[in-house]
Formats: sequence, structure tokens, C-alpha cells
Amino acid sequence: MPFADLHLHPSMKTQFSDAPNHFTLAEDLKPDEVIKWIYANCTELGQVLESQASKRMLSKVNVKLVCIAFYVPEPQIIGNKILLDAVKNNPTAQRYITRSRLESFAKPNFIPGSFIQNEVNTIKNFNHPTLGRFNILTKASQYNEADTTTTNVVFAIEGCHGLLNSYADFKNLAAVPAIIKNNINKLLLQQIPIVSVNLTHLCQFEPTPFCTHAFGMQFVAGNSFIPTGYSLSTAAENVVSYLNSKNICIDIKHMSVKARQRLYFNYAGSCPIVCTHAGFTGIEFWDYNDYILTCAPNAAKGYVKNKMTKKRGYIKDTAFNTNTIGLFDEDIKEILLSGGIIGISLDKRIIGYTPWDDALNANSGTELLLDYDYYPFQEFAEDFLDVQNNTIEHGEKAHEDYCLTKDEINNYSATSAAFKDLHLFHFINHLLHVMKVAQKYQAQLADITPVQALRQVCIGSDFDGIINAAACCYTAEEFPTFKTRFETFFAYFVKEVLNITLSKQQAQQITEDIFYNNAKRFILSRVTALGL
Repeated sequence: MPFADLHLHPSMKTQFSDAPNHFTLAEDLKPDEVIKWIYANCTELGQVLESQASKRMLSKVNVKLVCIAFYVPEPQIIGNKILLDAVKNNPTAQRYITRSRLESFAKPNFIPGSFIQNEVNTIKNFNHPTLGRFNILTKASQYNEADTTTTNVVFAIEGCHGLLNSYADFKNLAAVPAIIKNNINKLLLQQIPIVSVNLTHLCQFEPTPFCTHAFGMQFVAGNSFIPTGYSLSTAAENVVSYLNSKNICIDIKHMSVKARQRLYFNYAGSCPIVCTHAGFTGIEFWDYNDYILTCAPNAAKGYVKNKMTKKRGYIKDTAFNTNTIGLFDEDIKEILLSGGIIGISLDKRIIGYTPWDDALNANSGTELLLDYDYYPFQEFAEDFLDVQNNTIEHGEKAHEDYCLTKDEINNYSATSAAFKDLHLFHFINHLLHVMKVAQKYQAQLADITPVQALRQVCIGSDFDGIINAAACCYTAEEFPTFKTRFETFFAYFVKEVLNITLSKQQAQQITEDIFYNNAKRFILSRVTALGL
């Protein structure tokens, strides 16, 4: 069976070296062979750097159709001292990562669009004798499922900072829409099918946020990763209108809560809304404060720092990540209503797993599993905070009756089959939750039944992005075993949690839809809508 993925980055890591014989799409990057000490100093960063979706992997398991996300790493991330020091005076690493290349991201003359153009060229020019090539789809009719040597691709832009001529452009927001439109048009004129755009990503660019982001950076510290703005700027709204006019979808991943809500209010009925690499909070927006263990508002710095507990999942020893980077039930409803699609991420934190040995948990003084969330002060105060008294009523469900504890995950060995299944069950939680949301909002969703809602969900792995992959599927190479294991359990949990009995044929069809058909149907429909 073929596979499809709504969000991955196979070409991004080929851009980190300027050596003459640099790392190519035909290879797998293995940090344990290149930057040997990095695992001892920052275990997660080593796994983040390791290849998860090389062309070799995609070809081996017949990943037939993918949406490649063009993402320009922000200087606050790529210029991090850990990474710079790791490659300093390390000749072995030069084919993979060079210090000069990393430092170039932070220079004033760096052109973000040049990084994207390099990736475009890498994809266009790749043609390997055994691994085949990439076929850039400009028309749905070009899709040939029988061709087993070709990976069919469309594209997304992850963060509008990648569509600037310089990061200094953000200093004059009024001029930004024209710059972004011009650079989108340059790609479209090259017959590059852009099906979606994320307005923001993990960093805030001064002085005024173009689009306020949700906190999502876990392994690199810095004030730039803390969101302090409010919703969408006028410039961002201008860009949204333009993208809709071009039939390019808005991807709501990484947007703050108020930015998402404003998008729904102003642009309902335009292009479908998508979230290409999502995780769910498992709750409605108004329940967010019930899962706060501690809340530290800082009006002067423009943010609220919350320690968030983790809502129990539907399956034993699983949880949802209640941070605002995840989709609330209302977000899921809006995507279903718009005819959009949700790609479920394979980043273990995004889908709800947090190890107890995480520094926050180890020093928390509680048995509850926790994650930090930074919430823009103005957005938080509008709904939850008594600003005058700097107080909030919170934590009604921040205890073990509702939230996961360390004892429930500490018995899992990271190398065991049970640990892989634990991560699989976190993934299955998300499918069950989509069905639950369809039940809850049945009156508004009209004819979308819980089973039908699953036709708007697919894989959005985020492989080869800045993720720590779930144990049930570390790389694209493991898609077949992941699919088989998923099918083994899914119908059982649907019966247990929703009391819906799926026939064997229904369960097989849902599995094929999740792993292939849903993404294929959506991507090809968007290629047609672009009219290239």
C-alpha cells in the first residue's frame, strides 16, 4: 500500500552545509556518527537532527505523495550555541553541518527566500538511479499511482518569515504584505504548487508581531520564543485575504489562540482551514485554566507563564498536551466545518507524551506530569485573568483524578514494545477525540458523523523538522509497521471509548484513509484549486 504525508521536511537538512560535497537527499544524517558528544550533552537535540524522512526512506516504503514544508530556521534556533559548538573544529561534520553556514542565518544580509529557493532547486534537480525523483504536481492528472520510483510533491510555507527579503522587513509591518505577495508570486510563476502557509512559527520578531505565535520551543531557551503579542496584525490579515484569493489555505499550526479565533471570525467560508501537523489539548478552550497547576502573570514582560498538567487520554497511561500550541475542541470543529484537514504530528510531545525525567517534572514537587506554556499576557487577561488583582481561578482539574502522574509512565522501558505501543495509543487518542468532537458538535456539523469526521484526518508527521519522533514511528521507514499496529488496536478502542462497532472492512478502510487516501484526496483537490 502507498502512504501519504501532509507535512514533512526531507530537503531541509541538506541546507545546513556549504561544503563542496555536502549531504544530499539520498543519504541519512546520523548525528551519532558525526557529532558524537551531542547525545551526552543534549539527548533530544541529537534525535532531532537525525534523519526521519530522507528520499531513501520515502522510496523504500512507497511514500507516494507528500506536502514538503519549506521552513527557514530562525537565527534564534539555528544559531544556538550548543549546535555551533558541536560543529566547531569538527572536520567530520563538515559534509552535514558547517559553522559558517549556521552563522549565515543570523547575518543582516541573509535573505530568507534564498533558503527556500535552494530547497526548490534541491527537489527539482534530484534524480537518483535507484531512488527515483520528485514529481512536482501542478495538475492532479499528473499523479500516477502506478509509478513506484517517483515521490509526488506539493509544498507549504511554514512561517511567513520565510517569505521576506530580510528579517529587518518586520520593522515596517505596513510594507510586509507586498513583500510576501511578491515572493509567493515568484514561486507560483515557477509552477511551485503552494497549498498552505503558516502565518507564524516558533519565534517572535521585533518590534511588533506579524502574527502572535503559540509557545512551542522546548529544548532551546530564549526570550524570542516567548509570545507577547496579541492576535493578528493588520498586515497578517492583508496576507490572509491575498492567500485566500489565490486558493492557498491557512495552516493554523503555531498561531496563538486569539489569532486562530480572529481567523475563524473574519474568514469563515473562504479556503478550507488546515492544521498540517497537529496535536490536541483534549479539551474546550474555556477549560484551559482548569488544568493550570501554577500561573505566573508578568504584565511588564507581556506574558503569563503556566505550569500545565496533562489531561488523561482515553487509553490507559496516555495524556493530551493541554498547551495552547495544541488544538482545542473548537479549533477541530472549525476545521471540520470548513472542509479542511488535520494532519496528526508524530512529535511525541505534541501528541501528549512527556518523560518524567524532563527537568520541569523532576524538580516540580508534584507527582503530576507537567509542561510549561507561555501565554501572551493580553490574550490571557482577556479571558482568564483578573488584571486588577493579578489573580486567576484555576486548577480545578489539576490533580490526579483528571491528569496523568509519573507512576503511570515510569514503568515503561524506552526500548520496550510496550513503550512503542504507549506512543501509538497517544496517536490513537487523537483519532478518538476527533470522533468525540464530531459527537459533541453534531448539531453544528450537520451530516458529519464521528466516522465521517475521520475522512478529514491524516498523517502530518513533521519528520525531519525540529521534532523528537514518537517511538511508534521514528522515521518514515517505519510507516508500514506503524500502520499494521494501528489497525490491530483501533477498532477495539473505538468500541471501548465510543461504543461504535466497526466491521473489519470499515477498520481497514479507515486505516487506509488515515495513512493515504485522505491526504491524497485533499492535496489533489488543492492542486486543482490552484489552477497552475
